Amino acid sequence: METLLEEEPTSNWFQEMFELLATWFSSEKEWERERAFQASTQLLTAYQETVHSTTQETFNQFGSLIGRIAPYSCDSLATSRQRVVDCISCLLSMQGQPMNLGSAEEELSCLCEELTTAPDPEALFQASSKMARVVSEYFPSEQAADFIEATMDSMLSANPTCATAAGLWMKIILKECGDAILDQVPAILDIIYSHMSNIQEGSLRQFLLEAVPILAHQHLEAVISSLLSKRLPMDSDTTELWRSLGGDPLLATQVLQVLIEKIKTSTSQEGSVTSETETDRHLAVAEPLSATCAIFEVVSALQSSKAVQKLLPELFPVLLQQVSRTLGQKMPLPVISSQESFQKDRQHTEGNPCRVLLRSELVTPEIIQSLLAWVNSPTENYRVTSTAFLAQLMSDPMLREKKFLKSVLRVLEERSQDRNSIVRQMAVRGLGNIVDGAPQKVKKHKKFLLDILIRALHDIFSSEVIGESMNALAKVLKQLKEKDIGSSFRDLTQQIRTYFDDEDDALRSVAFVLFGILAQLTKNKWKAYFTEQVRKSWVTLLLHLQDPNPQVSMKCRATFQLCFPFLGLKRLQHVINKHLDDTAKLNPTELQEDICRHLAKENLELLENLYKTTLTYFYSSWEGIRAAAAKLAGIILEHIDMHLMKWLYRGYLLMYLQVLEKDPSPTVQLVATEIISDIRSGGVLEK
Repeated sequence: METLLEEEPTSNWFQEMFELLATWFSSEKEWERERAFQASTQLLTAYQETVHSTTQETFNQFGSLIGRIAPYSCDSLATSRQRVVDCISCLLSMQGQPMNLGSAEEELSCLCEELTTAPDPEALFQASSKMARVVSEYFPSEQAADFIEATMDSMLSANPTCATAAGLWMKIILKECGDAILDQVPAILDIIYSHMSNIQEGSLRQFLLEAVPILAHQHLEAVISSLLSKRLPMDSDTTELWRSLGGDPLLATQVLQVLIEKIKTSTSQEGSVTSETETDRHLAVAEPLSATCAIFEVVSALQSSKAVQKLLPELFPVLLQQVSRTLGQKMPLPVISSQESFQKDRQHTEGNPCRVLLRSELVTPEIIQSLLAWVNSPTENYRVTSTAFLAQLMSDPMLREKKFLKSVLRVLEERSQDRNSIVRQMAVRGLGNIVDGAPQKVKKHKKFLLDILIRALHDIFSSEVIGESMNALAKVLKQLKEKDIGSSFRDLTQQIRTYFDDEDDALRSVAFVLFGILAQLTKNKWKAYFTEQVRKSWVTLLLHLQDPNPQVSMKCRATFQLCFPFLGLKRLQHVINKHLDDTAKLNPTELQEDICRHLAKENLELLENLYKTTLTYFYSSWEGIRAAAAKLAGIILEHIDMHLMKWLYRGYLLMYLQVLEKDPSPTVQLVATEIISDIRSGGVLEK
């Protein structure tokens, strides 16, 4: 070692030599580790003696060196632990000149004895932690980031005991020296964030998460600003860092107050950004959006709602206002990159700022009262936001409070006629959500609910409102009986039927579901009327068993089975049940053949109805339905006696089929050609 230091070494040379030795600190062989620690002590001693008085100026590696060697004060070999203390003593001597290190040297000597004789890891951790506090008195604050970086590297390379010691040293140095490291907060947080992907072991990862609130207690604004600078969408590591600030209710309250002010400030400055650059406009929107997501993460980590309750009067309108500002914007949502990260990334959807973000038990009638100004606001986004909030609130059991429910119902009734279609849609959704929040109140408010929801079925400007209304009706009707529906039954049934052939898959689907619910409800009073409606609809249902959308087809299948008994064809019923049984794979052609064969023998009137309605579907907008209609017409022809059935109108049928021969769909063309061939060759029509 003396030979190597005959010439005055440079700082870089010393660093390289130490890093070379440090590679052996985590060796699995105890003797290799001991030799490395011994050589490090010699290197440090020789370097100190060579540099002499220049040490105080030129020595700038204290933080990183301590971070690399201190965790091994908990090495499994007592002599290695002693060597580590010797290294730390040398470093303190180099760092402390010309300060008096007398008391520190005495403490280190005592701690060296404790470390040497420690009976278990817990005793090692206690002694090592005491040493960290001694070192913190001489720690150069400007090297905090270098220390954290080196400590993280030790956590990755060391054995579990020494890795735990690294975490303890990190927490202690941050606590004891944190006041003086304001300018290094962003760098330290970046180091913590960058190591989170590699440090996955629970107890070690916890050290990283505990470091953030330690920093926040001392430099709250700096920590929040640094975390807010992370790009959206938040990944799972960023959300975890935010949630670490929710563990301490007092700190969480302070964090939420700062985040609220961030959103308020950005809102008040909205429109005052004079720069035309896309970057500036993005930043003006990004910070309040990040702050909103951060609020959700912090609130989610709270163990008690008391911290939020105090802030709620201020927090609630700020959040709703931010939701209003982001309406219509494309929200940056995360991409799940792997299966193992699914559980964490699932949380991001919960943090989407376009949700209402508070836990429902915190909302009081006073909060609802404060929403009235929003509900009646001339600004459409405010009305959308507040109505959407009330709609979601309707599914909460707290609605069982009588006064609360009535006031919300009145608001939703008014908004169901709002000039904005999204507001109308949200109001209708809220009325349906009463089934979740206060199911026992549905019958009491049945007329009120049905009147509004059926009126919404006639909304000529928005199919979304219509669909929402049908979904709400499906929920409400399941809570009622036939006698509860009253005179609304007639209008409801007729209106539902108009959507059986709608081009919107969702509207067709829910229309079939609703018709099936009415079939289940119909017992006495409306049986004759509903039977008439089924006779007008059953062919449509039969054809939509081959709906181009498989999900819609399944809904239609269930409804067809519920409605068929109203036709009174008892002999055919068991055949229908066999075809439509849940476990049976539906064969539409066989089903239609069985129906036609039976009707040709026992119910010519219904067969005529089937035939005439089928012809109207030759002009359907869906090729699958046109093909199904053509095939069904062919099946009908196979089972009739031409002389008894004057209503066939052979000329009209040929005309319809000739149109289908020119259909854009080859499948439809083929079906039409085959039927025409049968007719002209003296086939089915001549029987």
